[in-house]
Amino acid sequence: MNNNYVELKLDIFPFTHPVDHLLNTGWPENRMDKLHSIDFLNPELITFFRNHDVKLRDTFLLINWWTLRNRPPHTDGNWFSTDKIIKKRQCGINWNFTPGTWLEFYSMENAIPNFDPKGRIDDATTWSNANTVIDRWDSAGPVIFNPQIPHKVKSLPHIQRRASCTLRFEETYKSLCEKLSEYI
Repeated sequence: MNNNYVELKLDIFPFTHPVDHLLNTGWPENRMDKLHSIDFLNPELITFFRNHDVKLRDTFLLINWWTLRNRPPHTDGNWFSTDKIIKKRQCGINWNFTPGTWLEFYSMENAIPNFDPKGRIDDATTWSNANTVIDRWDSAGPVIFNPQIPHKVKSLPHIQRRASCTLRFEETYKSLCEKLSEYI
């Protein structure tokens, strides 16, 4: 099994509202992500997760990422944290709504982690010296995504933003892959 991401054979659109509606509902200042209630999710999707004993969190992230900003690869959450407040982020399922964009995964070999606090939603650990691309996710998804592998968004030169969503779970990458193995 791929340790970075795996494609899911899941043919359920994630939202009850069009993506444009969610993208145009006000963004927090200087933020590229926004929490939404799972009330916006397709009830069929919520039932699917419950039927597979997958613990879905009560909010999901809609992300409107600047693709041309030069940011080092990052992992989600505080790589060093031992407290209960800031921690490594659990696994997610992602959809990408912007063709011509992708996510690159990087090797940790010789990379140097540095915690970069931005707030309770998107604390990240950046990885300087992470220069070797080891994988690339470039489909629309959905994919089970491992946020503990250094990654960053890339795009074709004429694309400035990438709209995507991340469903959040109380699951690790391994547990989510195991529970949904028949869809991988």
